[in-house]
Amino acid sequence: MSEGGGASFEGLVTSVSKDIRSRVILDEWLRTGIARIDEEGRVCLNTEPLVKKSDFDEKAYYIGQNLHDHLSAASHNLNGQQPPLLESSIHSNKLTAESIAELDALARNWACRCWMR
Repeated sequence: MSEGGGASFEGLVTSVSKDIRSRVILDEWLRTGIARIDEEGRVCLNTEPLVKKSDFDEKAYYIGQNLHDHLSAASHNLNGQQPPLLESSIHSNKLTAESIAELDALARNWACRCWMR
């Protein structure tokens, strides 16, 4: 599982937790559809199962709550301001400024990423 060296799935899991083996996580991710193995044997993240499916009313509520943020991010990006902002949202009432910065960095590094098995 460590064919990819530092960019391996095993390396990724080990960097987060030493309490659980990477194979256990991989098997669970494959079972639940969170990940898939591509033609080159890489572990690829499938974000669709991670996004909660909700009804129209709930989606409308959240877009109403976040419309300003979406427009602000889009405007920022269209004007070429740096760093570019991710135009997406999550909902949590327990995030600190530090955890938001960490999530931002992780999202930027994980988008469309595959790891060697």
